[in-house]
This record gives sequence, C-alpha cells and structure tokens, in this order.
Amino acid sequence: MKYDWMQQWFRPLLIAVVLGTGWQAAPLAAQEADFAQLNEMLGRDLFQDDNLWNDADSEVAARLWCKVESKTEHLSSYRRYASPDKNDMDIFAGAKSYSLAIYGQDGAPDRLSIIFVNKGDFFGTFDDDIVIYDNRGQRDITAETKEKKRRRDLESDFKAAMLTEAKAIEEKFGALLGQPKSEVVGMGRAGREKVKRWDWKGHAFLLSSPREEYVGLKIMSSEKADNDGKPERVKDADLRRKLRRHVETRPSGDVVVTQIPMVNQGNKGFCVPATWERYLRYMGIPADMYVLAMAGGTAAGGGTNADKMSLAVQDLALVNGRQLSPVRGTVEPRDIKRYIDDGLPLMWCMLVDDGLTKDTLARTKVRKDIRDWTEWAKGLKDARMAAKKIIPDPTQGHMCMIIGYNEKTRELAISDSWGAAFQERWMLVEEAARVSRDQFWIIGL
Repeated sequence: MKYDWMQQWFRPLLIAVVLGTGWQAAPLAAQEADFAQLNEMLGRDLFQDDNLWNDADSEVAARLWCKVESKTEHLSSYRRYASPDKNDMDIFAGAKSYSLAIYGQDGAPDRLSIIFVNKGDFFGTFDDDIVIYDNRGQRDITAETKEKKRRRDLESDFKAAMLTEAKAIEEKFGALLGQPKSEVVGMGRAGREKVKRWDWKGHAFLLSSPREEYVGLKIMSSEKADNDGKPERVKDADLRRKLRRHVETRPSGDVVVTQIPMVNQGNKGFCVPATWERYLRYMGIPADMYVLAMAGGTAAGGGTNADKMSLAVQDLALVNGRQLSPVRGTVEPRDIKRYIDDGLPLMWCMLVDDGLTKDTLARTKVRKDIRDWTEWAKGLKDARMAAKKIIPDPTQGHMCMIIGYNEKTRELAISDSWGAAFQERWMLVEEAARVSRDQFWIIGL
C-alpha cells in the first residue's frame, strides 16, 4: 500500500516539475516511426527503406506517378499535375496536391516539392477584368454581376482551403512525428519562407503556407535544409567553361544553348516564374516557380510584372554569387550572339500571337529534315513578307528565352515553359521584331 501511495503522489509531482522546466521528452512515435508508417501517413509509397536519397530518381517518380518533365546531362525533373478525373491519385498527406515535382541530380532525387492549394493552379488563367457582351454587342451587366459574385466565392473558397489543408497536413505529420520546429529557410529575401519542420532519419519535411499564396511541402535532406538548400558554389572559371560546353554549333549554322531544364507551367499564367526557374537551375541555383511567383508578386491565376520579378531574381542570384543584368539591344543576331556564344540564354519579354505560334511550330517540325540550308533561307521569303502584317495583341504579354540564332537564315531559337514540345522552336528575326518588347535579361558571372 505504501508503494501505491507513493506512486500516486510522486508521479504527478515529477510530471509537474518536468513540465515546469520546459523539458519534454521526444514523442515515441518520432523515435520509432518506420518508413512503412511514413508511407501510410503520406498515402503514397514514397519510401522503400529508411533512405530516399540513394534511390534512383526515376524509381521515385514511378512510385509517385510522375512523368518526365526534363532531363539534361546532370539535372532531371518529374512532375504530376492534378488530374480532374483521378483525384484519389492526387491526395498526398491527406490533401490534394495540385503539383508534385521531383528534382533530381545525377540520377538521384535531390528534393521534392509538393504544392497543394495555390493561387496559380486553383484559379487557372484567372482574369480580373470582367467585361461580358451579349449577342447584340452590348455589355451584359447582369452577366458581369453574376461572374463577379462567382469569383468572390472562388476567392473565399481559396482562403478557406488554404487554412483547412495546411491544418490537415500539419496534423498528419504531428500525429506521427510530433511537434514541428518553426524556422525560416531559403536563400535570400526572394526565397525565404516560414516553415514548420519535421526531421526523420536524415529527411527534412518543410511545410509552408504563406498567406494567400500556396500550401507547400518540401522534402530534402536534413543537411541541405540546415544549409537553406544552398548548393556548393562553382568557381566562375569552372562555370564559364561548363556553359561554353553547352553551346552547340550545327552544320546548318544554328548556334544553340543546350542543357536548359524544362518546366511546364501548367494551366496558369506562370510563364515568368517558370522560365526564371529554368534559367536559375541552369546556372546551378535551386528554384521553384511557386516561390518565385510569391516573391515576384504574380497575380491569382497568373500575370507577373517582369521588372518586379527581376528584382526578386537579382536577390537570389546575388546570394549565390551571380549577377542579374538587363541587356540592351534588339532581336538581331548581332545583338544576342555574344551571350549565346558564352552559353547564356536571354530572358525575353514579347507578345504572344496565336497564328505566329502555330506557324513557328509547323516550320520547326519541317526544319528538322532540311539538308540544303541555302534553299531553306530562300524559301523563307514569303514568311518574311507575311511578318510585316503581324499585329500583336498588347494584352498578351509573355516571357520566354532566346536560346540560339542562325545568322545565315536569320532565325532565332526560342524556348517556352510549356513542356517538351516547346523546348526549341525557330522564329524569323522579322517575326520576332514584330512581337518583341525589347526587354532582355541574363544571369552572368
């Protein structure tokens, strides 16, 4: 009886003393969780053992139903966008993932980025300007009022979904791995995020939910998270040699920068952050279009001020010892060749013309089988004349890269963030001049 009395009296006192000091034992679950439990919590067979980082990136992609987005000599990415008819395949940690991306390096996974509800994919190609006309060409005020209400409801749903999903994911991780640590991670002001962090056997899980932006989960090694994801810096001379090796000179006279990662921006107006992600990764700087969209002030559904985004990218470049520079000039090969020859693509602000897009895609396809390039150049005469009639829509702003040129045929190679089919397409200099806004940037050494 004495033992029972002591136990009933002493244990509550001990607990009170321990809690009073602020000391807490680590949750048993965090110490004992195995990869099978983690997979069950995630709702995906992400892990096949206790170490994700020694798997092949392609195998991880297959387990998560992600398709190849890009493969270069050293870099790879795999992505899955949410499917409207297979929602069960898009649930990750209890919430719907709109974008699930695996970034690989030298054949192994380097980091994962799972984006849940976000202002890009949630709103799609959202347009703030609501003007509706009836069949007589008159403004339909009733229809506009209904549409404005629908959009207000959509915005309300978005805010509610952010709160609900962030809480659901945190509760999932908390139940298995215990209370998270609150940290600020990322490189520079443009890449900094407040996160809730859990660590498990060398893996860091970073949950972020910046207000009215996105709910995101990043998975990387604990070591990399401790270093804010910053890569080891490459010496300028070594990088300069590497970039020049990426320049391909072809028998046709084409001079093209290769090895640029592709990013598919999806069904949203993210051309600016997506294309900057490509350029930054090409220069060895980890980047994510969703974080860049937040830093650059991209609007709901898309639409970004290029100058504002350039300030965000400049900050990220400087942290990594690189320099963002505006470039003066035109789309003439004489103005761009010095950069291309050094392995530096140019970020280019232009206007999209649907007819021109179709023409360049068709011409690029034919171009692959050309052998007589003198005759090819002569055959472009009609297209050059037609270019004078292009009247671009000033509201259709776009950003892509100029990645190559051909002085003999007077063509430019451009690359869009619309998937593999748009990795390289060729446009006449005269066509480019009609749609150019003559704003260019490079990331230099």
